[in-house]
Amino acid sequence: MRCHFSIEEFMKEIVASSSQIKLLQEELEDVILHANENEKLFSAGKISKEVYKENKARLIKEKNQLRKKINVELSKLIKIINETKKLMEANRI
Repeated sequence: MRCHFSIEEFMKEIVASSSQIKLLQEELEDVILHANENEKLFSAGKISKEVYKENKARLIKEKNQLRKKINVELSKLIKIINETKKLMEANRI
């Protein structure tokens, strides 16, 4: 019974981690869209160069932070998957 519980817990962790990655990817997509909009607004002369540069710097920082979070979560997910695989092999499931 304990082995089944452990696998079940691993599966819950995999689903939770996958959901977190999806949310972070959606946030990253939004930031990229905002960066593109910032470029368009500047090119159309609707925002100043100063505002453009401030927005660009902020958006680059946000993109980098989100990418880092995604990479951390992916590493966590890979570890969970590897542990699940080990447990399944040990129990010949």
